[in-house]
Amino acid sequence: MSIQALSRVFTLKRLIEDPYAQLVLINLADNADEHGRNSFPGIKKMARNSCMCERSVQRKLRWLEENGFIRKSEATEVIQYLPEYKRPTVWEICMDRDETLPASSDRKPRGSRKGEDPTRDGATGDDTAQEFNTGGSDDEPGVSQTPGASQSPGAGEAPGGSKTPDALRVTSPVTVQSSKPSYEPITPLSPKGDISPRGDSTEKVTPTTSQSSDASNRDFGDDNVSAFDCDALLHGFAELLASEQVMAKPVRARDQRAAAKLLTEHSQMEILELVLWTVKNPFWRAKTLSMTEFARHWERLRQERRGEIEQRQIRAKRIKAGTMPAKDEEEKDPHAAVLVSCETATRCPVFGYSSFQHGRSNSRIAFAQNHLNGSIRRDKCPVCAYDERNLALHGNARTTEAVKRARIEADEQTKRWKEHLRRKEEQPAEFDRMLSMERNA
Repeated sequence: MSIQALSRVFTLKRLIEDPYAQLVLINLADNADEHGRNSFPGIKKMARNSCMCERSVQRKLRWLEENGFIRKSEATEVIQYLPEYKRPTVWEICMDRDETLPASSDRKPRGSRKGEDPTRDGATGDDTAQEFNTGGSDDEPGVSQTPGASQSPGAGEAPGGSKTPDALRVTSPVTVQSSKPSYEPITPLSPKGDISPRGDSTEKVTPTTSQSSDASNRDFGDDNVSAFDCDALLHGFAELLASEQVMAKPVRARDQRAAAKLLTEHSQMEILELVLWTVKNPFWRAKTLSMTEFARHWERLRQERRGEIEQRQIRAKRIKAGTMPAKDEEEKDPHAAVLVSCETATRCPVFGYSSFQHGRSNSRIAFAQNHLNGSIRRDKCPVCAYDERNLALHGNARTTEAVKRARIEADEQTKRWKEHLRRKEEQPAEFDRMLSMERNA
């Protein structure tokens, strides 16, 4: 970075109207030496620093070169070590540019629309400006016309050739804005920022839950859904979210409209049942924090809940028929044996493995391996203290016969636990059969 180059650029940039061209010139000066030479920043770097695309940077560089602010440098000694096909374009800032010479504008004039005459009503831009400044045409001195007012063909002349009064000339009156500030009060917008998409006036306030005193007198939609029902639904929605330690978003007017739309198609109990299922689902809980979001995903939530209920019913039927084993993931055998391998044993049973307390420093596998290797004394071993069947498998006291007996015991215990789960599943079915027999009797 050169202070001299930047100082000169800040002096010249007042001649440039385009702010993006100024940024490109400042980027070049930031990479130049004290004489404004040897500046070759990358196009991508300048585009990123100037918040423009690469094509815009190239156009600004071409415009700066055409207007004499920069030129391509002939001193290529700084890039001689690079191959010719890899050499960048080196720019030099014109430090000796005349400050009194203005630069041309790079903005294109606005073209006329398709099918529209650029000299509307036969008048050019110069004529319009001259007529506006003088207050009228040359043949009618002292007549002031409203700027921008269109005149019909033949206006100003009566059928008999006489002059037409000025009031009959203007076919579309234009209200002239006063330059003085207005002291009339400005109508405030809605406090919630809700603007009706139909262009209604701001005086029509959308009802919210805070205005529930006259809720019975207001209706929503075509089916006359009262605001009281909408407020009750929104209150139940917020309470169900709060039961899961989740705070609902503040109620807005669009939430009122979403609640009214749901109430016109479904009952309040049906809606709250789906809300209860949604707040129990960890995936959908964070995506439905307002009634608007809930109504947007209504159909998908309803389909997922129906699929979950159907899968649960199918599983219950298969378990009852005996085609699917009953698996209760929440209830596990606290004394189940797990086969563990270590330095001194291979696939040796360890009873109560899944019930050991574990953390970062003391994991289950570390407890089990220390127990099998004998790294800890038997009287201080937590594995042996948890289940007495592990005493015969501790360290050097372990024998091959003890390992075989432990494996047989582990298999028998697994069978007993499965039988226990099967009986537990059959108990509700037997109770239902007893109730049906009592009703028939």
